[in-house]
Amino acid sequence: MEELFTYYDMFATKGVEYLIILAFLIVILAFWKFVNMKPH
Repeated sequence: MEELFTYYDMFATKGVEYLIILAFLIVILAFWKFVNMKPH
């Protein structure tokens, strides 16, 4: 019973980690586009 709770807790935190990674990638992509903008 204890292992099931630990597995569920790990699975619940995985979703948050994926959201953080996704947000981090979006920030890097936005920064990369900003750095590579051609000066007008």
